[in-house]
Amino acid sequence: MAWKNPTQWGDMSNALNGISMLLMFLCALTGGAARFTKGDVAFKFGLYVWEVASSMSAGMIVFLFLKATNTPDEIIGAISGLSAYFGTRLMSMLYGILIFKIKKFFRHSDDDRGEK
Repeated sequence: MAWKNPTQWGDMSNALNGISMLLMFLCALTGGAARFTKGDVAFKFGLYVWEVASSMSAGMIVFLFLKATNTPDEIIGAISGLSAYFGTRLMSMLYGILIFKIKKFFRHSDDDRGEK
């Protein structure tokens, strides 16, 4: 029974860390594909990579902020997971708003030039 032998705890810890990292990577890859399973959006590899990368970066940013505040690990994990899921949606919305504002600005500046 390895959990009773303190000399083997390091090996178990390394194995659990490896399994945890593998599960996080697998969840990130499958989470990025969730958008395409509904059938509304055709699969595009670039969009898939964007989903995975933005999800991972949003989760990691929130993780680092919470880790700096000495929040309990269970809460950090839960909030990081939520932010990874909703972070992609938020980044896509902010990107759309930014593009809309830029287009509106350039249309407005073209209208001003045309009236003079």
